Formats: sequence, structure tokens, C-alpha cells
Amino acid sequence: MHLGVPVEYENSIGMKFRLVPPGEFLMGSTPDEIEAALKVADSNWREHIESEGPQHKVILTKPIYVGVTEVTQTQYQQVMGANPSHFSATG
Repeated sequence: MHLGVPVEYENSIGMKFRLVPPGEFLMGSTPDEIEAALKVADSNWREHIESEGPQHKVILTKPIYVGVTEVTQTQYQQVMGANPSHFSATG
């Protein structure tokens, strides 16, 4: 338990979540990290890589739960009732 709530929990469809307590962190990439990534990436990724800067401080004032893994298409469909992905089984 942390702050009176469980550190981890699992919802009714099996998605696992972990508590992120209040605090601060640096979000984004440094200029050196962006430069290094641009050297090895193809031109299609340039805009995405450049959007990782500037690095800046983020302050979380309240605890939040974050999914432990990416959301699968099946999980998305279970929660939302539809799967709009072109890569779905019915795509």
C-alpha cells in the first residue's frame, strides 16, 4: 500500500496497472539524445524524433495508475466495444 491505495491492481479484463506517486521527473530527450537518434533513423522518423525535445520538468501533483504493458487490440475492443484498427481481425 502507498498513500492508502494498492501499488498494483488488475482490472476485470486482466489489465495490470501500477501506481505512480506524486513527484517530479524530466520528460523528453536531451539535445545529444535527439542528435544521436537522428543519425541512425530514416527520414520518416525525423519529425517524431525532433518532437522529443526540449527536455522539461513535469510535476505530478496527484498519484495516477499507469498500465504495466501496452493495450492490446483485444483489450481495447473489450473496453471500447469496437476495434477501428486496420490491423484488426476484421480490418
